[in-house]
Amino acid sequence: MRLFKKKKQRLASQPLLLQLPNISVKAKLTFWAKSKGIRLTIQWLIFLLALIALVGLSKPVLWPGGFGIEKGESRSTKTIEKVEKDPKGNTTKTVETIKIDAGKTLWDWLSLLGVPTSLAILGYRLQQLQQKRAEVLAREQRERDEALAKEQRQIAADETKEEVLQVYFDRLSVLLVDKNLMAIAAKGEEATAEDRELLDSAVDVIRARTLSILRRFESDPERKTSVIRFLLEADIVSKLKLDLGAADLGAANLGAANLGAANLGAANLSKANLRFADLRFANLSAANLSDADLSFANLSAANLSDADLGCADLSKANLRAADLREANLSKADLGKADLSKANLRFADLRFADLSDAIFEKTVMPNGELKTSEPPQAD
Repeated sequence: MRLFKKKKQRLASQPLLLQLPNISVKAKLTFWAKSKGIRLTIQWLIFLLALIALVGLSKPVLWPGGFGIEKGESRSTKTIEKVEKDPKGNTTKTVETIKIDAGKTLWDWLSLLGVPTSLAILGYRLQQLQQKRAEVLAREQRERDEALAKEQRQIAADETKEEVLQVYFDRLSVLLVDKNLMAIAAKGEEATAEDRELLDSAVDVIRARTLSILRRFESDPERKTSVIRFLLEADIVSKLKLDLGAADLGAANLGAANLGAANLGAANLSKANLRFADLRFANLSAANLSDADLSFANLSAANLSDADLGCADLSKANLRAADLREANLSKADLGKADLSKANLRFADLRFADLSDAIFEKTVMPNGELKTSEPPQAD
């Protein structure tokens, strides 16, 4: 108990600011700085009031007649009688009355002191308002500067990406022309061993550069789309059989793209737009197609085994003879999709929409064959 009392007394003797252990040093300094002006003003007011009280209780030394509360009580009258003789010897009695005014009373001095005190408080308040206004303006200017700097960085980053993309296009174009890759690929089996080796080496270089630039544009679907569109228009995918396995094509816009027989195994195509795309005989095994738009896409005979098609839109898609073994089709939209002769063995169809889907000798997840009943005539 004695130790507790000593600790309590020691804590009470400390300043208030030190009694706040949960407040950081920076917060304590901020609190101290903000309260400094208020404390100075309070100290000045206390000093002035103490001075007034001291003067009011002291003896009337500086103000003759006293320093009273009311003016009537602060006046005094002094009468002096003088007896003089004139030159003729006659005695003359003179009564001189001296009226002494006590001067300023306590209320007078309070009113006089109230003006500078009010001005001091008003000045402090104006200073605080000006300081707050300056802080607001500084913060707004800082936010504008930060927004401008961010915009400039974004512009610089976009320019850099555009330069990288242009360099990629230029180098691939030079490689195609200088090595005459398309002509070598057109020879097929008639190409010499040296030509085939050159072609394989060039395609490997193109694949490495393509995967590298796609990783660089990870969060830039627009430029990823530009890369794939360039490869498709230059027939690099179809004629040179470019391997796009494990490529990052998330959110790319590949609507109506011709990707027939393309190798996209383990590629990232999540949230990609593949609406009306031609993916016949394409290899999409283990690919990430979650939330992708594959409506009206042609996926006949495509390899989709172990692919992630969760929440994908496959409405009215052509999935005839597609391999969907162990594919994740949970919450996928397969409305009016053609699943004739498709293999869905061990596929996950939980919460999938199969309304009006076409089944003809379709292997279901449990291994059973399913054929849709023909629609009844009206």
